[in-house]
Amino acid sequence: MRRVLMMVVLSACGRSGDCPDGFVMESGECVPAVEGACPPGQVVDGSGECVEPGSDDDVESSPTNDTTTDDSDSDTTSPYTGGWPYNPDKDELEDPGTTGRLALGVPFPRVVGTDQYGDAVDLYDFVGHDRKSVVFLAAMWSASSQDLASWLTGGRADPDLQDRFGDLPALYADNEIEIVTFLIEDLDGEQAEPMHAVEWNDAYPAALAVLTEVDPVLPVYCNVVDYPWLILIDDERLVLSNNGTFWHMVP
Repeated sequence: MRRVLMMVVLSACGRSGDCPDGFVMESGECVPAVEGACPPGQVVDGSGECVEPGSDDDVESSPTNDTTTDDSDSDTTSPYTGGWPYNPDKDELEDPGTTGRLALGVPFPRVVGTDQYGDAVDLYDFVGHDRKSVVFLAAMWSASSQDLASWLTGGRADPDLQDRFGDLPALYADNEIEIVTFLIEDLDGEQAEPMHAVEWNDAYPAALAVLTEVDPVLPVYCNVVDYPWLILIDDERLVLSNNGTFWHMVP
């Protein structure tokens, strides 16, 4: 945000009383006593000149809050508290729905979940950024889900997981891949709710989206037989792996 430097201009000739309030006499003319002040009806543009409000110069110099995403390839403002990616063109993508079963090479369905901040997050916001995405289906009661979450968030090293899936923690940290967690079940094996996303995020703190579905459809659609379950999709949301080894498919 541009800040206007407030500086009193001292005049060597004339008296400030000869000019309107806020102005002083300089070289026989009334000039602003404070740099950045303008006569009534005018504003300061980016070069410090007084211009009519609404002019091109005024619009270009208007201060704005920088709330853009940290994506190097995007200047689109993120609507999410967590700063997740945002795809303004997602509505142009056809949603295949969740009828039938997931298959390789087909588009992953458009799923919306509530994240740890209470925001409704659209999975299709994570595509369209020249990066692949990992969809992590987890259960709170699953020790393997806990181990995987700890590994993904940098809490532990696990050569076996790295051999199977590649160095996902480093790839995510370097903004080369997206990771989205869908928390399916709580500690009692019941459907996970938004409060459980908060608990999971507290247990494995990192800048990862943790979502819960109102009516979970992914376990059945993705043929999940145990947790954790990892699905790899490309930037066009095509399924590359459904819980298989995919270290050779990531950057």
